[in-house]
Amino acid sequence: MFKILLKTLIFTSTQAMSLMIMPFLALIFTQTITWSIEASARPALEAPATKVTESSEEAKLLAEVTSAYRKAALVEISVEKQISYEWKPKVDISKGKMFYSHGKIRWEIEVPEKNWTIYDGKTWWNIEFASEDFPGSKNKVIATKVEKENKAQFLLLDLLDSKNPSELFLIKNKLDHKANEAEVTMTLQPKKKSGFSNIEVVIVKEAKIFKEVSFKDDIGNGIKIILATPIFQKNGKEKLFKYKPDPSKDQVSHL
Repeated sequence: MFKILLKTLIFTSTQAMSLMIMPFLALIFTQTITWSIEASARPALEAPATKVTESSEEAKLLAEVTSAYRKAALVEISVEKQISYEWKPKVDISKGKMFYSHGKIRWEIEVPEKNWTIYDGKTWWNIEFASEDFPGSKNKVIATKVEKENKAQFLLLDLLDSKNPSELFLIKNKLDHKANEAEVTMTLQPKKKSGFSNIEVVIVKEAKIFKEVSFKDDIGNGIKIILATPIFQKNGKEKLFKYKPDPSKDQVSHL
């Protein structure tokens, strides 16, 4: 299920491993962070009749939100990821924590299965931990080098990393001031070819933080990442974003 999670830089688990990983948040890092390494390219949709410009109120709000995450040395967030498949009624739910720091991300899923996705700036590490029910079995690890041309496939990481999100995404709706709500929902459309569609972000206006990021992946699965209130830390932890395989415990594949 690593497949969907890495596609969100936002990451998935056992299913992603068997499909040679098209991973998190969904890293928004896959069942470990909603982002897929090998998302299939699809043309961007036509621009809406009413465009929201890069200097608009909507664009400024989105930039202010992403700025808060980038300014922190380390961001820690409890996350819940929901995956809706067209071929089955049940929604798959996984829970864990996400760590973000200046272009790097770590997504730790503990429920229902232990899976981690780590991006150190150059390589995606997808770790599916061996079940305790099978003593002696090894963790399945897949290491994928990230090139410039496929880095844009990691939605959540792209969003958090962007100084000016409106350069990457077209904001398709204007804020409704009459609603006077504490939260606002923005519909985003990638300006370049992407495997993502139906992208929506829910923003807590006063706190200027993301509450939800949702989208459809390249095969039509619906992904929703629910983000708890982030903990912005002044000190970073570089070790969080490094992974060194242990030959005695890990079975490693390189893509």
